[in-house]
Amino acid sequence: MLKSSIKILLVSIAGLAALFSFLNFILLKKEIQIDNHGGAKNEARILNQGLPLLSPPSAAIKLPKKIKTAAKEAPAFNVGNQMPRTNVLLLGMSGPGYEAPDLTDTILVLSVDPSAGSATMISLPRDLYVEVPEIEEGRNYYAGYFTKINALYQLNKNSSDSEEFAAGLIKQKVGQITGLEISDYILMDLEGLKEIIDQIGGLNVFVEKDVFDPRFPTKNFATETFELKSGWRWLDGQTALRYIRTRHDIEGDFGRIKRQQAVLEALRKKILGMSPLWDLPKIIEIVRTLRRDFKTDLDVLDIKRLWDISRKIDSSSKIKHIVIDANQENGLLEESTAVLGGKTGFILVPKTGVEDYTEIQDFIQNNL
Repeated sequence: MLKSSIKILLVSIAGLAALFSFLNFILLKKEIQIDNHGGAKNEARILNQGLPLLSPPSAAIKLPKKIKTAAKEAPAFNVGNQMPRTNVLLLGMSGPGYEAPDLTDTILVLSVDPSAGSATMISLPRDLYVEVPEIEEGRNYYAGYFTKINALYQLNKNSSDSEEFAAGLIKQKVGQITGLEISDYILMDLEGLKEIIDQIGGLNVFVEKDVFDPRFPTKNFATETFELKSGWRWLDGQTALRYIRTRHDIEGDFGRIKRQQAVLEALRKKILGMSPLWDLPKIIEIVRTLRRDFKTDLDVLDIKRLWDISRKIDSSSKIKHIVIDANQENGLLEESTAVLGGKTGFILVPKTGVEDYTEIQDFIQNNL
């Protein structure tokens, strides 16, 4: 009985580690977006019609140039005084019931330097236009076609009926874009985040200014009004998720990032204040949610090590942010359009040409 209790306790602690490691970093960047071009809704409709979000190889808008590629093999995640930098891919999707449940609209690379106790977050936009790569571990029906990067996981999950294969494909592509060896991935249904916030009893968050979104996207292609007054507010899971996802802000994405940071800080304080002993029932509920909505190829020891590092990182000084976008001053991407699944859609491409990631890789290496 004692051994069984200890085992449950250890699993619960590991679950909290996984939760904190994921949330500590993924919420520092913008969540699922619906751009002004109607991207997510149009993509969902195309997928529902059975038309993949693809352009044939001949439809590429620029000739690809020679690119650098990341190594195919990456070292196992580990922590030590002289361990090399480790790069973990973080993916967030809206989940069942939404317009496009398996589109990974949140695509981040967490690059950890264990020796320095620091981390860098690299964000890739959902609309980046990419060639579907070849992969050795299985047949890739769409290799050589072009699509938005956020559709890679869904296209190949549907065609291969394998989450691992689909995650491996996007992991390989992100490594090719960034020039980094991506060792592992973490995938989470953001509906799970809502449940976890409810399971810990909600969050106390300071809302800097009134929020009013007359067309907040909800399940089944619907919209509704989301409103929140400024000041200290106690947020349940649903309100917190809407608060960090709403796009109606005069500051644009910068405002959204600040809201996410406020929720993150409240969540971190709440989680760090939990006792593995006295809060065991809550922890068990969280672990159940993680098992359902949280997928990764990290093992328990790797997650625990990631947790150990994350506790030592000062988020105010040791977490850098790299955003690969067209909206930055001197941005590396530019806006364009392409035919996807028979419909013209908004895309982002490198200024140096489709599939030319040399400037992106150099920028990342110079800013790690």
